[in-house]
Amino acid sequence: MSDENDNKNEELVRVATAKIQAFYGKDGVGKSLKDLMKGEHFREIPEFLSPTNTVKMISCGTHLSQCSSVWIVNDIQRAASEREPWMILESSFSYLIQGGECENITFICTKTDDINPKNYLGSPVLKNTELHLDLEKKGAAERKRGCIQHRNEQAKIMLGERFNDEVVKKKPFIQMEKIFQVFTVSAEEFQNDENPILEQEQTEIPQLKQVLEDMNERHSKTAVKDYISGVYGILSLIKAANSNDSTMVEMKSNMYQLLKDSLEEQLSTITSLMTKHYNDLKKLLSEGVANSKKSCLQIAKEKVITPEARKDGRGYHRTLSSLCRNKGFCRSTNGDITDLNKTLAESMYAAINEKFAVIFPNAGTTGESIYKKICNFSIISDNMAKEWENTPMSLYLMFLTTEENFLKDKLKRDVLLRKKVIYESLTDEVQIIMCPCYEEASKISGKGTLKKTQELLVKHIDSSKNPMFDNAQKKMLEGFENLREYIEQTLRTELLESLKRSLKTPNSLSLPDVSEQLENMETYKMLALRERTSQI
Repeated sequence: MSDENDNKNEELVRVATAKIQAFYGKDGVGKSLKDLMKGEHFREIPEFLSPTNTVKMISCGTHLSQCSSVWIVNDIQRAASEREPWMILESSFSYLIQGGECENITFICTKTDDINPKNYLGSPVLKNTELHLDLEKKGAAERKRGCIQHRNEQAKIMLGERFNDEVVKKKPFIQMEKIFQVFTVSAEEFQNDENPILEQEQTEIPQLKQVLEDMNERHSKTAVKDYISGVYGILSLIKAANSNDSTMVEMKSNMYQLLKDSLEEQLSTITSLMTKHYNDLKKLLSEGVANSKKSCLQIAKEKVITPEARKDGRGYHRTLSSLCRNKGFCRSTNGDITDLNKTLAESMYAAINEKFAVIFPNAGTTGESIYKKICNFSIISDNMAKEWENTPMSLYLMFLTTEENFLKDKLKRDVLLRKKVIYESLTDEVQIIMCPCYEEASKISGKGTLKKTQELLVKHIDSSKNPMFDNAQKKMLEGFENLREYIEQTLRTELLESLKRSLKTPNSLSLPDVSEQLENMETYKMLALRERTSQI
């Protein structure tokens, strides 16, 4: 017995060491748990990890809204049936998608090699089927491989169906094929060099590894591309400033005026698109406000204040008390989330969600998205570039194109951050109106606490619903209008400054000859562009 335990302990140590090395490198072995859990490797998401109700909605929302990818890892035998992952996903979806930047949700089913072929094939669903009869004729290894692959396929189908039922049907603006994927992995088989049942590719770990490598490479190449473009733009400006062409002064003046006019023309297209979106949002929000005023009290009672499932009130006073102490948000120890603010804003979100996904998509771009408009924005037309293609003026256009691209990348990042604030503004305004009630309710104690709390919440919602939803609509529209003004002002101010810096500066400066360096950077730039195109 002692030898058996020793062998088990050695195996556990071996597996743990391998995992630590894979994640941290060789330096990770021997470090304390405290050192391993430092922030450079891990970020705690309070909504998932905290067992208490002290976590505020704003805290977990802030963390979740920063996730561009979400991985849900579970044993394949529990993947489709277990409630918790789906409960967490459903309750967090608004933070991840509309109020966040999540581009994909990946479900990873582990321990796929842990299967008993006899029991699997003998199950009522498979007994006497073609698969059963076919695999029964095979050898042990091939039979097990067939069972693993069949279960993997079934798991992917079931998870896809469940994601469709739990998410897509409830949120029809979500395009499942763009954001959801499933991997069925076997670490045991991947590391088995002696008598593997599965080939390396069949363990799906190489595919999962490729996802990580692509993600990392995409970020790395973006940084390299930005650096090359920056250097290329500066060298272009230096070389252009060295030109002694006598006609340059007049040409620069003409180009300055043409580009300045083009800037205003392009800005008007952004104004037009965002004004259309503003009017559409205003109409949808007005419908949401009307629906909210009509049904908010009933929805709040059914889902939060007096839910049918907790009609006897046994222990529910603790949930409501916790909710009031935490400004409308409560997460129970078993993961159930109760959010009165979001429940009250439910009808408003239902009214705008589809339109919001069109304006601010996370994965890809829609024809009417702000991101698409920013990507396509340019003050340099194709005709303009062709007209000055073989003249010294083309160097100024190269510099301005670089400046333009940097500015557009910055704006896209800023729009993403502001989008989150705009989306959450509905809940934030509801919370502001509800806060005095929460504070008062949190002080209630003694006999009849539950009933008094419920009555207070109902009374406050009923008396405050008109200003509450009117203010929420106003706040979201203000946020969207401020975004439009910010985009226009940033583009106008920054690009005018770039125009002045390049086309209003005299060519009398004594600067070094950078022709060779510019030629080298041109080569690097083409390589970076080719790699980026191949990725797309």
